[in-house]
Amino acid sequence: MERSLYLEMTNEIAEEWLHQLYEGYPYRTDDNGNVSYTDEAQEVFNRILDEVVNISRQYIKVTG
Repeated sequence: MERSLYLEMTNEIAEEWLHQLYEGYPYRTDDNGNVSYTDEAQEVFNRILDEVVNISRQYIKVTG
């Protein structure tokens, strides 16, 4: 699988998993209107993404 597609896939899976698990609103908006995860939600997302990557690499070969 091409690297860019792999990154998109793993991020989408992790984001959906976060929304299933995270209690509360995971976003914040800064003074410039940029939306990002709260610090706590970002930590949860990072842990989930690590797990998604670990699982998927057992089955998917990444190229490029």
